[in-house]
Amino acid sequence: MKAASAAFEEDLAAGLYALHPVSPAVYEKARQLSRAHTRSLGSRSLDILHVAAALVARADVLYSFDATQRRLAGAASLATAPRSG
Repeated sequence: MKAASAAFEEDLAAGLYALHPVSPAVYEKARQLSRAHTRSLGSRSLDILHVAAALVARADVLYSFDATQRRLAGAASLATAPRSG
């Protein structure tokens, strides 16, 4: 864990990654998704934020191998890839 964290910090300092704040629109969309789907799908907070960010960014497809996240995306009419099965 410490090695991975240190490597990430080095990559961040080298400019390989950039941190950007999440917009209020993403949080609002996440709140809407949570209210509409958490009870029936059991969506987790980070899954909700990922799907909300994709929707706010007007993504055509959400790439995910997480079944719970993919169900939430589908419920929000967002296509997912790769195709399962």
